[in-house]
Amino acid sequence: MMSQHKTILITPLNWGLGHASRCIPVIIQLLKLNCKVVVAADGEALQLLKSEFPELTFEVFPGLKTTYSKFIPIPVLLLLRSPKLFKSIKKEHNTIRKLVENYHVDGIISDNRYGCYSSDIPSVIITHQLAIKTPLLKKHAQQLIEKLLSKFNATWVPDFEGEQNISGDLSHISKPLKNTHFLGPLTRFVASSKDQAYSRKLLVLLSGPEPQRTLFEKKIVEQLQDIDYQVLIVRGKLNQTIPYAENDYLKFEAHLPTAQLQQEIEASELVLCRSGYSSLMDLARIGKKVLLVPTPGQSEQEYLAKRLSKNGICYTVRQSKLSLSKDVEKALKFKAFQLEQDSKILERTLREWLAEIS
Repeated sequence: MMSQHKTILITPLNWGLGHASRCIPVIIQLLKLNCKVVVAADGEALQLLKSEFPELTFEVFPGLKTTYSKFIPIPVLLLLRSPKLFKSIKKEHNTIRKLVENYHVDGIISDNRYGCYSSDIPSVIITHQLAIKTPLLKKHAQQLIEKLLSKFNATWVPDFEGEQNISGDLSHISKPLKNTHFLGPLTRFVASSKDQAYSRKLLVLLSGPEPQRTLFEKKIVEQLQDIDYQVLIVRGKLNQTIPYAENDYLKFEAHLPTAQLQQEIEASELVLCRSGYSSLMDLARIGKKVLLVPTPGQSEQEYLAKRLSKNGICYTVRQSKLSLSKDVEKALKFKAFQLEQDSKILERTLREWLAEIS
């Protein structure tokens, strides 16, 4: 029987809410296994986890800040800014040493924060990016990601290992990295078998880093001015006022807690969102028809959207070509995005990992 009350440090990346949201099922399972959980994060990732788990211990832990280009893919941009990236990673690593000492941490679970490891205690990283999708400098990008992952004792992939998966070539690589374990998709939502009548036609989920989140929002709001069906836009911005006027058809929410957000998704005939990986895991759990609009310059999102569209699962369109008057109807002709879940994989992986911690 494993010893109880191990202290686990969780460190999600603050690039949108996705990395924090997929830590929610991990934290829930750790608490069920009698662990003490300390969360070190910043920005909206920190706010989200505070709202979901107010009883936990939190540390403000700033991470890498970056701006996005309209023309250069993000992996290439990070390579070009690698000195800044490595400086941030070194700073993260130095902070981790202090947190480990202050809280007597027994193990670290990082979600895409590459400096959050310790040579003194077991450290794992959650990521689906074992291969980098980029049109330029692909070899250099792959060498970089493998070097960063090698600092951890294990890599946990939030997906299924077999052919039925979400991440495709991003995680299912020809030469698997050592100590890689597949957790199954990580989602904060619960499976729902109830049939629910739709109360609206469209739900828009906004997410991701600026400035693209706001550019996307403005385009959608502009195109929805003359609609004659019910739409709810969830802005993905915690504790912010709504800068747009509502009407009989168009409603806004700044942010919704997990249970209410799932209810609103289930009550909507179609969901429009980015093709961010965490969003896809959430929607696959519920089983929804989806209109995907990849973030410009994010080659990973472009790959995921194209793959799902090619497989006849979700309709996708570029942000520059988006026309809601046409694309909503096209998306409704696709089948619902659904993938069987297995929460026992996560529980088993965490039990085995905790048992290994001395």
